[in-house]
Amino acid sequence: MKTPLLKILMVEDDEDDYLIVREILSKTKGNRFDLVWASSYEAGLWQIERNAFAAILIDYSLGQKTGLEFIREVAAQGSRTPFIFLTGQDNYEIDLQAMQAGAADYLTKQDINAPLLERSIRYAIERKQTELILRQDAARAEILANLTLDFTDSGLNYISTINKIASRISETFGDGIIVRILADDGQTLEPVAVYHPDPQAREQMVDLLSKTTQYIGEGIVGEVAVNNAPRLLCYTSSEELTRLTKSEFYPWYKQFPVDCIFIAPLYSHSRLIGTLAAIRNSPAGQIQSPDQSFYLDLANRAAMAIENARLHMEVEHLALTDSLTGLFNRRGFAQLAQREIERYQRYGSPLSVIMLDIDHFKTVNDTYGHAFGDEVLKALTKSCADNIRKMDIASRYGGDEFVILLPETNLSLAQKVANRIRICFAEQAFYSRDDQVHLTVSIGVSKAAEETKDLALLIQKADTALYQSKQKGRNRVEVL
Repeated sequence: MKTPLLKILMVEDDEDDYLIVREILSKTKGNRFDLVWASSYEAGLWQIERNAFAAILIDYSLGQKTGLEFIREVAAQGSRTPFIFLTGQDNYEIDLQAMQAGAADYLTKQDINAPLLERSIRYAIERKQTELILRQDAARAEILANLTLDFTDSGLNYISTINKIASRISETFGDGIIVRILADDGQTLEPVAVYHPDPQAREQMVDLLSKTTQYIGEGIVGEVAVNNAPRLLCYTSSEELTRLTKSEFYPWYKQFPVDCIFIAPLYSHSRLIGTLAAIRNSPAGQIQSPDQSFYLDLANRAAMAIENARLHMEVEHLALTDSLTGLFNRRGFAQLAQREIERYQRYGSPLSVIMLDIDHFKTVNDTYGHAFGDEVLKALTKSCADNIRKMDIASRYGGDEFVILLPETNLSLAQKVANRIRICFAEQAFYSRDDQVHLTVSIGVSKAAEETKDLALLIQKADTALYQSKQKGRNRVEVL
């Protein structure tokens, strides 16, 4: 297989010097170099922004600026490309300054020959690669250590934990990262975190990949999940890459160059949690063995972190919800509702509340038993859920008392919602032995106003309206 040419940039304002260096490189062993010329300081920056180079040859004198300034500016932008300094004079001070600025070597033009220049470029690239490996090893160790510390923080939000894992590895190693999590149905993998260090690439990834759902056993991601074995796609033609990945990655990478895709399963306690995929873009190169080992280690630790965060989320959810109805309990409702009160106070958007309870519920419990009463409460929960939006906050406030907060809802609309709930519940029949029982609810509706300083005041108004509903004969909606 033919070895690809190493692309070298030469920033030199003298065309004759460029032609001489080009001629010298053409005589090197194997003629392995593709020399690109930038005739000015600005042209050099332009080339670096748009192309990847294995090494950069830089002249000292570049018009009103110097090669030293060029090296410092490019290095400040995060470039890891090695520089070889070229000058027309042998000057110890310039030599020292070049090395301090980050140049890998210093050559005088009159002494350059093919073996010397070839060796200098090769050594500069090898030293930079060694330096990069050491830096990445240190970064790997730091990331794994930091993530291990994060695992002890059980307060981490589930989604935040996953996004943190994706962004940290992506920013450090330059890879696009996609974390898919197994959905509740146990059959699909949904992208939860999608990240790339380049803003344009990240925007494309989020837009195109966040909409894709992968089924277990289908496609390369699905196979990884089923087989519990990582998969590396490198040295693969674009046609083969497209065939293997189908819709999983192709909608994004068809717009960006891709060298390699590595996918690892996320397992915790022998249970599949999801998958972690790393997409390496040109010119980063292939995912080598150390990176694969790192990603496998990271995947194992990430699975632990995600599982811990998920368990914490479940415990927190249980603490905020009513076990019988699945609605928020008083504590959970208070946390979410207070945010809506604050938003109302800040922006003045309409905010209404519904308070309801079951008419003669104590008598129902005493007559038919608590199991019957539980079924009634579940039925009322369904009547509420069927008539409100996802953005509305419903809670079992206590006993048979329910409270529903309706953001962005005026009093008139809230009254209509309350009536729909009342009618829906009244139309149901409950059975106990040979008895058919029909029940009703009384409802109070109120809205946030200027004097509504906190949640307690809003609830108090709705409670007063509910009391009026009881006083006026029950099975009705009263507004205050």
